[in-house]
Amino acid sequence: MLQYGSASSATLFGWTSIPDLEPNMASTVRIGIIGAGAFTQQRHIPKLQEIPGVEIVAVCNRTPESVQRVAREFHIPQVFTDWREVIALADIHAVLIGTPPYFHHTAVLAALDAGKHVLCEGRMATSLREAREMYRFRSCPCRRNSRNPGRSKPILSGWCAASWTKPTLPSMRA
Repeated sequence: MLQYGSASSATLFGWTSIPDLEPNMASTVRIGIIGAGAFTQQRHIPKLQEIPGVEIVAVCNRTPESVQRVAREFHIPQVFTDWREVIALADIHAVLIGTPPYFHHTAVLAALDAGKHVLCEGRMATSLREAREMYRFRSCPCRRNSRNPGRSKPILSGWCAASWTKPTLPSMRA
C-alpha cells in the first residue's frame, strides 16, 4: 500500500493509501492526462506529482505547441494531440479528464470502455442524464474484464475542484 498522508499531498478518492485495485498491479499508478489547460497545470499535475507511487506518463492537448510546453514544464514523456491515443495506451491505469465539461461524457465513456480508471475534473457532466449514463456504463457487468482481463472494474470519480482532496459524485438515485 502506498502512503501519502502529508497535509500537502492530495488523496485519491479520499483514501490515504491506494488499495489493491488490481491484483497484479505494479506499485506505480501510471496516469494519462487528457486536457492540459490552466487548472490542470496549476492543480492536477502538481498535486499528482506530489503523490509517491503516481507517475504521469502521457499528456494530450489540442495544439502541438501547448502540449509540448506542458510536457517540457512537467517532465511528461509522451505527448499527444488526439485524446484517443492516450486512452489506447496499454501501460496506463488511469486517465484524468481535464477538458471542458461538454467533452467529459465522450472521453469518460471511451476511457471506461478501454478499462481505465477515470478521474474527471470539476463538473463531471453537463446534465444528470449524462452523469447517470457514465455511472451506469461503469457499473455494467459487461465492463468487467471486457478489454483488460485481470483488471478490476474501472473506477469513475469526479473531482471536487475547489479543494482537490475528495471526489464528488452526483446522486445516482433515480
